[in-house]
Amino acid sequence: MRKYLIIAAAFGMVVGCNNNKKNDHEAPYYMEDEDVVVFTEPIVEGRTMSLYDSLEIKDNMGEVMEHEYEGTLPAADGPGIHYELEMVRQEKNDEGVFQLATTYLEADDDGMDQTFYTTGKVRKTTGAPGDNKAVVYELIPSDGSSRMYLLADGDDLTLLDQEKRRINFNLNYTLNLKK
Repeated sequence: MRKYLIIAAAFGMVVGCNNNKKNDHEAPYYMEDEDVVVFTEPIVEGRTMSLYDSLEIKDNMGEVMEHEYEGTLPAADGPGIHYELEMVRQEKNDEGVFQLATTYLEADDDGMDQTFYTTGKVRKTTGAPGDNKAVVYELIPSDGSSRMYLLADGDDLTLLDQEKRRINFNLNYTLNLKK
């Protein structure tokens, strides 16, 4: 039994060390999922990746549109989570790509912020409970984590729960369009 624990611990150390390596590749890794190519390489702080390179441009689908949103939303056990969302899609195509930086404010034991990066597909849909005409953006992370739903609220986006309903608290759940 002790032998297996030692092997498991050694394996964990090797995997952990490999995850901290910097990517020396010229081009980022990507995966294809239906009609959208999504980068799966982690976003490195201080280096921006162009989502345009992830988007498969289709003829007759209109201009490429890029929207950036930002806001600090409530957190269960901290002062908040700061979101920076970038979405890119063609005007007449309901699917595109996104990248999201979520910074958990004062998250670690030393009171320092922790930032996590997610990339994936974005899908524009219509309809939410109680409003059949609502425009909802579904964020589908490429790592398989939970999907997010955001209601188009004028120029801004409002976070919805997993059933696409508004969150009923007197707190701010809005990401504002960056001008």
